[in-house]
Amino acid sequence: MNGIVPVLATPFDDSGALDLAGLEALVDFQLLSPVGGLALFGVASESFALTRAERRRVLEVVDSIVQGRVPLVLGVAAASVPQAIEAMHDLGAGRAATFMVLPAFPVRPSVGQLVDFYTAVADEAGELGTDVMIQDAEATAGFALPLEAAELLATHPSIGSIKVESPSTVVRMDELAGRLSGRSADLDVYGGQNAQFLLDEISAGAIGSMPACEFTDVLCEVWQRWTSGDCAGARHLFGAISPLLALGLQRGYAWAVHKELLVARGIIRSAAVRLPAHSLPSAMRAGTLAAYDAFSMARATA
Repeated sequence: MNGIVPVLATPFDDSGALDLAGLEALVDFQLLSPVGGLALFGVASESFALTRAERRRVLEVVDSIVQGRVPLVLGVAAASVPQAIEAMHDLGAGRAATFMVLPAFPVRPSVGQLVDFYTAVADEAGELGTDVMIQDAEATAGFALPLEAAELLATHPSIGSIKVESPSTVVRMDELAGRLSGRSADLDVYGGQNAQFLLDEISAGAIGSMPACEFTDVLCEVWQRWTSGDCAGARHLFGAISPLLALGLQRGYAWAVHKELLVARGIIRSAAVRLPAHSLPSAMRAGTLAAYDAFSMARATA
């Protein structure tokens, strides 16, 4: 699952209902690029606003289009082991290459509790024939995952990867690599934070990145240029897209930014979000679209 693994947005129509036609178009757009996989029900998916029935329906639609062509990563956010296990069973392990699992919250667990939580969840994932990706996401969980816990969990046969998106991602990746150096177990490392530090994370050992999904084609091109040796070309293109990646990290408004850009690119029809996500105020929307127009013009004349 190397390279860009976009986290799918969940399209809604203007009334706030699921837009399944928009979802189909969104998946088709992702598959035009050489993605390493697709992630559903991550933070960028507004999964907090979906019902269980809606999650199942979204997964059915995506799975029917993908048909095993790329791996699927399914996000799990739970406050306890029983909730996490219920979510894995509810989604259906047969469709998941891996479950991306946030640490138990809102109560901040100790290192020992984190190890116990992930061990129990990974034991169940192993029984279901899949594995677990640890999600280190301070902005969502309320704390950065102690890397001591990741080190202890790396030996579990059903924990294969970690998504590092607590700042500073590059420093944390370096520290984790040092902790795991010389050990018999390892973790595949993926970057987050909307690929804002993509090139530095590749240099730090990341085998992939899991950004939002509006610029999958551009980020796949950056990845391919960098890994094929065209570092100058990768840096030039990445520099051009970076302001838009940063716009997609604004707390409370990130989901609307992603969707406004997907609408601007003609991929979905509505930028509607559900509470507690915020729609963009007019000035923020105008600035986002102006930044996209500037990128489009720069890319067309490059």
